[in-house]
Amino acid sequence: MIANDNKHWDENSERRAYNDRISRMRKIEYPMLEDLTYLDHGGTTLASKSLLDSFCEEMQSTLLANPHSDSSNPSVTAVMVEQTRLAVLKMFNADPVHFDVVFTANATGAIKLVTEGFSGYEEGFDYCYHRNSHTSLVGVRELANPLVSTTPIDLSNHLFAPDFISLSFYKIFGFPDLGALIVRKAAGHVFDHRKYFGGGTTEMTTCLGESWVARKNSSLHARLEDGTIAFRNILALKCAIMTHRALFGGLEEVSTHARWLASILHDRLTSMTHYNGALVCQVYKSRETHYQDSQRQGPTIAFNIQRSNGAYIGPWHVGAFLRASKIHVRTGNVCNPAGMACALGVEAGWIRGAFDAGLRCNTEADVVDGVPFGIVRVTLGAMSTLEDVETLVSCLSRNVVERRGPLQETAQVRDKSKEWVEESRSPSAVSEMTTTRIDPPFLGQRERTTTLKTPRSLISWLRRRKRLYPRFHGGRHIG
Repeated sequence: MIANDNKHWDENSERRAYNDRISRMRKIEYPMLEDLTYLDHGGTTLASKSLLDSFCEEMQSTLLANPHSDSSNPSVTAVMVEQTRLAVLKMFNADPVHFDVVFTANATGAIKLVTEGFSGYEEGFDYCYHRNSHTSLVGVRELANPLVSTTPIDLSNHLFAPDFISLSFYKIFGFPDLGALIVRKAAGHVFDHRKYFGGGTTEMTTCLGESWVARKNSSLHARLEDGTIAFRNILALKCAIMTHRALFGGLEEVSTHARWLASILHDRLTSMTHYNGALVCQVYKSRETHYQDSQRQGPTIAFNIQRSNGAYIGPWHVGAFLRASKIHVRTGNVCNPAGMACALGVEAGWIRGAFDAGLRCNTEADVVDGVPFGIVRVTLGAMSTLEDVETLVSCLSRNVVERRGPLQETAQVRDKSKEWVEESRSPSAVSEMTTTRIDPPFLGQRERTTTLKTPRSLISWLRRRKRLYPRFHGGRHIG
């Protein structure tokens, strides 16, 4: 027992020392964070001063020509692009013998590229996706991201590696706005039936008479990078990879640090209670995952806030008073509608009915018949610190924890910042609705008690909101 206690103390001491180093470093490297608490690294992380300085210096000292201008005698640009391609593979322990990197505009562009390959098959293809997939992956059905922002992926065993990995580098480094598709070469045949081709991916083509094209076959990226690649962004990526490792020591260190912070925040949120013992935070997390497992749990916490009587304070309002306290989080369905629905226990018909009624993601009408229409999401990153965690917990404790009797209405919580709603509000289509019919198509699924069945239900709800939040509906006619 003593040995285990000492080990825990040593690990905690090590983490606090690393945290202190990050706290000192970010005062220099991240001046935009002065007096701000940024907790949306899953949306994008932040670019360091050293990265921007390095990129500016490279741009002023390097002549970047179009890499297609002299492909037979590679220019400085072409050499830089290939060096950066190899650096990306090295980040993930991917052997260039078995993997290639195709640069794209973003992760969505990489996903679309894979879709184009499969779509070329005349017999079609079956597509299965996880219910918690990002909207970009769900969209493929109409015709494989935050994990890698802090977590290292090991592709050293190509036999068991994924065939395709899509990336957005701004989620890892904050800059540049560039994506990539890592392709296992053994799966490259998927693109043999891709119909579209662009400049730079062909050896020769005819436009008059017989239609004919000879595509490049020297490499996968030569076949798939349509047009002139974003070579300046690729130069920025080269600078980002080097700078990030110099500042943080690599993705493994970042992953360990961010998950340590997430674990502390999770424990603080789940132990926060009102005067009557009721939990303040409804946290959505699988019981099968824990923050010590980097492959199954990233540094992300999704939650909603509840009053002492169990009623929800909507995520839009939580986000609004956090922004008033200079704390940045993500609210709404966070581009993951199915994951949100599963966490909240609502069905497709309920969401469709709410949308048809005029409800929209991340607006002030954020609780419908007792159900929050969205979540609050916190994601920690490389430059997050223990101070950020404490700032968020302290803000929630001041604003939403009930210590003596019922909590004041959300609009009146912060006497010092009564203007916070007006400053951060967004247009609400719902508050303008008067006669929209709500008749959700259940498609055979069982009906939940939270389902809006008639326009009378919505109008009654809006009238209640008008009484509770008169400042939100000033001058608006409801029913």
